[in-house]
Parts: sequence; C-alpha cells; structure tokens
Amino acid sequence: MGMFDTVYAELDCPFCGRQYRYSPMTWEDSEREVKQHKQWQVESRQRHLRGEKVLFSMQEHWAERDGFEDVDAWIAQLDTPDKIEAYRTRRHLGLAEIQTKEFDCVLTEFYIGDEVPQYSGHYFIPEDFKCAGCSAADRVGAALSSSKGAAHESVYVKVWLEIEDRSLKAVLVRDPQTGEPAQEIFKHTPPEPRPPDPHPPLHFKQRGIQAHATYDNELGAYNAQVTYLPEQFTFSGQTEEELREVFEYFVAGYLYLLGKDPQDGTSLHEHLHIICRHLPTDFEPYGEREREAPDCSCGCRHFLELPGKLGMDWGVCGNPASPRAGLLTFEHQGCEQFEARPNV
Repeated sequence: MGMFDTVYAELDCPFCGRQYRYSPMTWEDSEREVKQHKQWQVESRQRHLRGEKVLFSMQEHWAERDGFEDVDAWIAQLDTPDKIEAYRTRRHLGLAEIQTKEFDCVLTEFYIGDEVPQYSGHYFIPEDFKCAGCSAADRVGAALSSSKGAAHESVYVKVWLEIEDRSLKAVLVRDPQTGEPAQEIFKHTPPEPRPPDPHPPLHFKQRGIQAHATYDNELGAYNAQVTYLPEQFTFSGQTEEELREVFEYFVAGYLYLLGKDPQDGTSLHEHLHIICRHLPTDFEPYGEREREAPDCSCGCRHFLELPGKLGMDWGVCGNPASPRAGLLTFEHQGCEQFEARPNV
C-alpha cells in the first residue's frame, strides 16, 4: 500500500459548504490530551523497565530526536506549558487533510507555498479527501436507517493540487478544465446478520471434566467427545438435555472408578473396605492372625488383581484351599495358604 504524504489546506466544500479553516484547540482540551499522551508514555516506560515485551517502542528514538539522552527526563517534560501550547496551536488544526503519493516522500506534511520536490512547470494533480461535513450528514441518515440495515455512504470530494515553479500554489475544489466540482460516493453495506444456528456447538463441564459436541446433519444427532483425558470417550444424543444427562452420568462413573465418589465423598478404596468380608484367618487388624508370614502383596500366585489402578491394592482370591477363595481381598489381609509366584 505504501506511505502517504499529507497536504493541509484551507478550503470550502462545494457540496455541503463546510469551511476548513485553521482552528486552534482550547487550552483545557489541549492540556487534557497532552497529559493523556504523557500517561501513556509513562505506562509504556514502566512495562519496558519490568522487562515486558513492548512492540514498536520508539521512546529512545523520540528522546534523542528532541535532544534528550535520558528517556525519563524526556517523558517528564512532555506536559510543560510550552508543550501544551505547541500542541494547542498545531498548524494543521481545522484544515482539510488530503493524502497523496505523488510527491514520493514519506509521511511529509505540505502546506500552500511549500516547495514540492522533483516537480517543475505548471500542472494539476487530482486527489480527493473525505469531507467531514458530507460524512456527518451521511452519518445522520445512516443512524436513522440503521435499524433497517440500510447501507451508508462515505463521500470523498475531488480536489486538484496546483503545482507551479516547484511549489504548491493552491488546492482547487473545482475541475480546472470544466469548472465543476466532483465527488465519489462509496457505499458501505452492512453484512447481513447470520440466521441463528438451530444446532449450535455445545460445551459441558463438570468437576474438571469437559466435553464438546457438534451436530451431525447426516445423522441428525449431536456427537460429543470428552476432552483432556488420557482415554478417548464419545457419545451421541438428540438434544442438549439428553447429552447433559449422559455426560453427568459418565462423569459420576469415571470419578467413581478413580476412587472419587461424587455422591457422599467416600472414595472407592474406602467403599471396598466397607463391603469387604473380614475373616478370623486374616492378618490383624483385618482378622485375628498375627503378622508373621507373607500376605497377598508379597506375590501370591492366587491373588488375582482388579483391573486398573485398583489392582495396586485389591484383588480376588483364586485359591480353592483358602478361606478367602472367590472373595474380594485387600492385599494385606492374607491367609495361611500363601503360595509365591515362580518368579518371586
């Protein structure tokens, strides 16, 4: 796209009559904006000193440009009375702002009477600017019709930069050949609102477990997938209520298998201790035998471990000669019929 230069000029819009004249700011408005700018510089400097990454920070360049070696000293003088006055009386305030690439400069400001580089002779350069007066009238009309979704327009007034003897002689608002004004109107049509999605994506979360569901038009149902778990779980349902019920049931069961009972706070490990039968032949404190021999945890070949993490503590006794045969057994309960595995 490239960089524009800017031409500032006093002129009257030939369409809406708006007068572009030099208009200095009030002291109060200027002081407020200058202090806001200084506060922004202070906060940017603090972020830099804290080691935060600040994109496009040019404070050191600006300080050096203004003759300061210390950035903090440069920031401190940004709101002095002379700085406020200079900001209040900036030369371009109130003038028409016309952007051009014809002068081959980079972000340079031009005013009537300024020298124009690389040009000689007498000719006219056509450009345009967005008229604030025409645009203001357009904004009023757009506001009145916005409820109907109507398009609004941006109005650009044509101007001609008159160049003579390598200087900007004048800015004309009428075509030098026809004497008529011209403008371009750009319509901005607001995007049509999207119709509401009858089957929006769904998200479920309970006790740290999450699931996302999207609608499958071919199947006519939602497909849900539980996320952020080591295992992959999926389920389907017709409605959000159905999916939520299935998800809550899944969460309760999954946490229960992990030893977390969502109902009464009792872990599955504790629950198994409650239902496990204790026999006199068990080691103390589960039975009456003193602990003087190995128990199931020492590698009994008949101790059939439960699946998953429960198998680290729990199993079923598979020894027909044991009083615990076929019973849920905690690894430290043991019996007199212990038989070690061949490799233990």
